[in-house]
Amino acid sequence: MKLAQQADLRALTLVHFVRLPVELLLHRLADEGGVPSVMTWEGRNFDIVMGLSAPIMAWWAFRSATLPKRVLVVWNVLGLLLLLNVVVHGVLSAPSPFQQFHLGAEFALLRSPFIWLPSVIVPLVLFGHVLALRKLTRSGSTE
Repeated sequence: MKLAQQADLRALTLVHFVRLPVELLLHRLADEGGVPSVMTWEGRNFDIVMGLSAPIMAWWAFRSATLPKRVLVVWNVLGLLLLLNVVVHGVLSAPSPFQQFHLGAEFALLRSPFIWLPSVIVPLVLFGHVLALRKLTRSGSTE
C-alpha cells in the first residue's frame, strides 16, 4: 500500500490529539444527558489518555531518538484497544434492540453535529493507528 509507505509517522501520532477535545465533548454531553456516563472517563472510557499522550509521544519519538520503536507499537495497540472500548460502549448506548446503556434518552451522537464523531473521527483515528502500526512493523525507523 503506497499510502502506508508515504505516511508521516509523526502526523499519524499527532492525529490522536483530536481525542482530547472529543473526550471533553463526550463528558459535557454526558452532563447534559446526551450520552451515558459510561462513555466518559468517569465511566469506562479512558480514551482521553491517548489525546493527552499523543503530543508527548510525538515529541519523545521524533525529537529525542531515545524512544524504542516498540514503545510506539505498544502505544498504538493500546490506542486501538481504547478505541474499541469506546466504540463498543457507543454501540451499546445507541437506540437498537441490543441497547444496554442510556435507555429512554436521546442519543446525541446520532444527530448533527455530533454525528461527525462516529462517522469521521472514529474512522480517522482507526486509520491512523492501522497505518502507524503497518509502518512501524514494516520499517526499521520511526521517521
